[in-house]
Amino acid sequence: MLNFLQPDAEHIAPVEHKPTHDHAPEELALGTPVWLRDDLVEMLREDQVHSRAIDLVKYATGASPYRMFPKVVVSPRTVDEVAKIFAYSQEQGIPVTIRSAGSSLSGQSQGDGILTSTPVNTRGDSCANDA
Repeated sequence: MLNFLQPDAEHIAPVEHKPTHDHAPEELALGTPVWLRDDLVEMLREDQVHSRAIDLVKYATGASPYRMFPKVVVSPRTVDEVAKIFAYSQEQGIPVTIRSAGSSLSGQSQGDGILTSTPVNTRGDSCANDA
């Protein structure tokens, strides 16, 4: 067998290092700001707005090494709901990140504003600005 296919255990053994601090910011303890949560619940439904601290931590990471905490996570069910979220975000100056059916190795599925967890059943739909 060729040498380059032989593993060298010294190169793959764990290396001693200082532990890193990994905690959510203190302001996240209360979850989504109440005004933002209430606005989105009024626009969607309560079960479509994920605002607890545990929800925000859950969506702060993907397959990438990056970590970014969203302000809120929403699960729109229709194209009209997605359009409402974009209109609201533009009005409020809050960025939107769309996360659909998975994650990313480069961090594109994370954002620090409104994160939409878009269902797979919206494939083929479009949300265009007709203005």
